[in-house]
Amino acid sequence: MSLFAFFYRIIMSIGASFLLVAVYLIKQTVSKDSIDFIEIAKIIGFLAVPTVMTGIAIFMSRWLSKDKFDPNNVSNIESVSHQFLPSYLSLTFVGISISGHVPLLISVYMTLFIFTFLSQSFYHNPFFFLFGYQFYRLTLKNGKKLLLLSKQKLAKPDDVNIPSVEKINDYFYIDRAVK
Repeated sequence: MSLFAFFYRIIMSIGASFLLVAVYLIKQTVSKDSIDFIEIAKIIGFLAVPTVMTGIAIFMSRWLSKDKFDPNNVSNIESVSHQFLPSYLSLTFVGISISGHVPLLISVYMTLFIFTFLSQSFYHNPFFFLFGYQFYRLTLKNGKKLLLLSKQKLAKPDDVNIPSVEKINDYFYIDRAVK
């Protein structure tokens, strides 16, 4: 693995897993019913980390290897953006349930980060939605299933008009073309 690919995977893993830490820090910051400007600024800062990391990952994707994409090879497409939200809701609940125990937070976060980094497939995070991206599962005619991150609205195989994509890994691609 190249140094760039390693660094890119770290950025993607932080973007995908930092919501746990952000929710924990927000919970620790907001301890009363009303919040002041400083607390609002802290909350924005905590949520800025995964948002910025996602933006950096999108920007850096221009230097990933390009891959040809044959739209005629797609036999099925389905939007899977909604399928990942329960995972992120569970991160929110874990972040809320850890009360003041920083070593536990670090242990849980590092475990999540390592699994995300090593899995190469759990890079899905809701912050991509802020940038206009959706997740799609494509089934190719040979039966191979891929994940595609795209700004296009895709509902059926005929909608796929993507001649070139950037390859995040063997099963996950990003369509950077703006339609």
